[in-house]
Amino acid sequence: MLTVVIRRRLEKRFRCSLPTTLLWRQPTVAAVSDYIAGLVSPTASTPLLVAAPIPALRGSSLR
Repeated sequence: MLTVVIRRRLEKRFRCSLPTTLLWRQPTVAAVSDYIAGLVSPTASTPLLVAAPIPALRGSSLR
């Protein structure tokens, strides 16, 4: 059930149709992101985004 919810949210977010077996055939976040990047990217070799590290908040216990 959760795979259906995740797939639908991804479809809505990226405005593309995804196969119902996406999360079974692409079992990691990296595999799913590569698959979607290949669908929505003008060229499959061009990355869509490069994530920068998020700085820790002051007073946060997560250091």
